[in-house]
Amino acid sequence: FGGSLVASLLSARAYLEAELSIKNADNATALALAISLSKPDAAMVELSTAALFDSGRYELIRVVDPEGATLVEKSAIPDDPDAPEWFVQLLPIAAIPGTAQISSGWEQVGTLTVISNRRFAYTALWQGVWRVVAALALASVVAGGLGWLIVGRLKAPLQAVIEQATAITERRFVTIDEPGVPELKRLAMAMNATVRRLGTIFTEEAARLEQLRQDANFDPLTGLANRNHFMAQLQQWLDAEHAGQGTLLLIRLAHLAERNRRLGRSTTDEFL
Repeated sequence: FGGSLVASLLSARAYLEAELSIKNADNATALALAISLSKPDAAMVELSTAALFDSGRYELIRVVDPEGATLVEKSAIPDDPDAPEWFVQLLPIAAIPGTAQISSGWEQVGTLTVISNRRFAYTALWQGVWRVVAALALASVVAGGLGWLIVGRLKAPLQAVIEQATAITERRFVTIDEPGVPELKRLAMAMNATVRRLGTIFTEEAARLEQLRQDANFDPLTGLANRNHFMAQLQQWLDAEHAGQGTLLLIRLAHLAERNRRLGRSTTDEFL
């Protein structure tokens, strides 16, 4: 913001200095030509110079003869511009004075110097400051509003990705909607693909672990708990602080090996 303001001020000052320099040169040329076309005596020079100076738009009009002696000089302290004094001191406007030769035929009568009043330039520069400040402030507000909208548009998809990542740590595999922002859409697609893959792996691993648990603790034929698992559960129940009363029923199948030999393994398995 500050850099843009300083650059704009320096550019505006350079433009005003160039314009004042051109104005000084044009006015000096015009006045010198007007005097040269009439009878360029002392009275005419004085009259023409006074008429131009009285318009109030000049700080100095001077005419010197070829030897450097001042013939006419009109000067005035410029009126205070519509700008603070500190601003005038901070950004002084230095325009090049306009000069032109006054002649009578082929004879050079004198040299005319014109310096325009800089009050209008300072006023224009000060008003330009406020226009630049207003424009930059408006641009900042617009940029801030656009930034807020962009952040708001990005915040919801990013929050969804964060919640999705948190859900993965809790073994919850959820997918999210794909946002319209291309970069976030690719991120959401990658996260959804990862979630689906992790969900599949977790489901398969859970099924494998459950099968291992079944194989380790239960009889594959009858589905009943094997001795180790049954005794562990019984001991846990007996050690419980508030264990109730119960009845343990043991059933023993006699001559199972003989039945298996006579009837065959498959028939005995069906019997069991």
